[in-house]
Amino acid sequence: MHIETNRTSKSSPHSSDRLCQVLLALSLLAADQLAKAEQAKLDKAESEHILAQFDRLKAIIRQLLFDWDIAKAVTVEEFRSPSLENVVVRIRCQITAMDPPVLVDGAQESTCDIIAMLGNQPRETAASTTRALRTSFRIMGESGVIEDVLPITDRQLIEMVAAKRLTCPRFEVMAVVVTVSEVVVQHHRSEVVSHFRLLPIDVRPLTKAIQLVGPSPGELQMVTELMTSCPAPLAYIMRFLVGFLRIQNLDALPILREALEMQILSAVSEVRRLHMALIGPPGVGKSLVTKAAKLVQPVAYEALPTRVTEAGLIGIGSGSTRKDARRAGLIPMADQGVFIVQDWHQANGVKNQRLCAVLATTMQDGMVHDSSASRCSYQAETAILIDANRKSDVERTARRGDQSGIDQLIRDVKVPLNLLTRFAFIAEIPRDIEAQIRTFGDILDSAGEQYTEPSHDLLVQARIIKVWLARLRDLHPTVRIPKDVAEHLRAATEKAINITHRRLQENADYGDFMVRLSEQAVSLVQAHARLHHRDEAVLADVDGIYPYIHRKMMFLKGVLFGADTAAADVDAGSPGRRLLMRLRLKPGFHTAASVRRLLCLTSCSEETIAADLAAMYGAANDAGAFTVG
Repeated sequence: MHIETNRTSKSSPHSSDRLCQVLLALSLLAADQLAKAEQAKLDKAESEHILAQFDRLKAIIRQLLFDWDIAKAVTVEEFRSPSLENVVVRIRCQITAMDPPVLVDGAQESTCDIIAMLGNQPRETAASTTRALRTSFRIMGESGVIEDVLPITDRQLIEMVAAKRLTCPRFEVMAVVVTVSEVVVQHHRSEVVSHFRLLPIDVRPLTKAIQLVGPSPGELQMVTELMTSCPAPLAYIMRFLVGFLRIQNLDALPILREALEMQILSAVSEVRRLHMALIGPPGVGKSLVTKAAKLVQPVAYEALPTRVTEAGLIGIGSGSTRKDARRAGLIPMADQGVFIVQDWHQANGVKNQRLCAVLATTMQDGMVHDSSASRCSYQAETAILIDANRKSDVERTARRGDQSGIDQLIRDVKVPLNLLTRFAFIAEIPRDIEAQIRTFGDILDSAGEQYTEPSHDLLVQARIIKVWLARLRDLHPTVRIPKDVAEHLRAATEKAINITHRRLQENADYGDFMVRLSEQAVSLVQAHARLHHRDEAVLADVDGIYPYIHRKMMFLKGVLFGADTAAADVDAGSPGRRLLMRLRLKPGFHTAASVRRLLCLTSCSEETIAADLAAMYGAANDAGAFTVG
């Protein structure tokens, strides 16, 4: 069969078959409306008007080539516009309900040219009919608007949608915006009413990060050029984040820098997503990490623990013989992206336990499961980002003498141990460093002027970086770790564990941390290699991710021993060690031994620390103490 067209775009190899099916669906729809017109005893002119509308639609649809790139992206809320009538659009949505497929009478495809045959009135083709599968479904946009689409009769498309919607929460529908005349009977009166409707042409599940971002060909070209010209993507993206978020003096707070870098690595992590828990009092920069996550991840959803329910996280569903309805929750909607929970400490009692169970399943299995009779299950390869304040930061509390450090932490931030062990990065930003960082992004810009919205150029750059990171995930779905890199990673992991001494390894509460640390380190190495456009990890990838596992182990050491270790330097090496000393040492007298103990610089000798103190503050006194301040 030959289809005439004036398009020059490349067509799908299945365009002809799909076109036949769409035209068949349109003819069946026309037959339904004519039957209603006859039952309502409309006059001939009104019936001919209905036929003329469907004939015009057929003429337009015959010219389609089903190219996703040429379809105009709109939302469920936007397609009802005269300017979009007879235009091919693509809409991102959930498929919330689907009618069971039924067999109906349709045209016999094998008798003659189906295009020519469907150009006639449907009742004239009744002599040669066959049984065709037919169904319709309902879609929901981002803001919750629900729309019924016109029926489809493509068996392959019906089977794909029916199967994929059981696990995939997001779809993209390509459709033609049409005005369909319907016969409406109200108060014993019949009239013809025209409505804007969507006639589906194709449907595809959105399962990849690059599909969620939906880049244009021009954006992909810019990203390709950027990947070849940028040898240090992590530094490049960090400079952008610092500028976009108007962060000043970031070097004064290495924890915040590492948290921002972790969000970049999380954006390119695959399968085993990288999860983060950030603890600290209000005003130390936790919200900046949340903003960065939204900038670099392909999709981001956010919730407050006091306002979200278990069903809101997972989704709801109901099944019957007439219609299978379901709606995905926030976590599956954030598949391939990030789900953010701010102020986790506000979750109370039973709700906290339920939410923790959902998050633990998501982090462990990459799926969420509804416990109701509908048994909804969705793919949820979602990175989890939670931030919390210690209870002692928001109300007056005292540490109980019978509680261990980990018990006090769980009581403070309300994150149970089985959930805490699944975070690849855990850090606490202490209150006394607030003065070291000037992050007035919400109020003032870097020049001290009133905050204004980001410029167009910054927004374009943000879009390019999001496409860039999604593209890297698409190009490098798997990253191989050679034997020498694996040995180097094992040594680095053991080094990070050893900073906590034997007491941590012997403590039963921390066993899961040790077990999961190796798996998280592998995911970090793979993400670091993927970020640098590599299919195979190198030794530099291990060195690049060591600060993050070190930070996590230092946090655990602080919890176990009660030491103030949150700002400990990564490798205790100059010049980072000297910067740390200047930030953390309060005015007074300090010896090399006291500095080593206070800052937990376990990988440095007292002689090395003494040399640094002498370079910064002059010679020690007779008691071996250095004067700071």
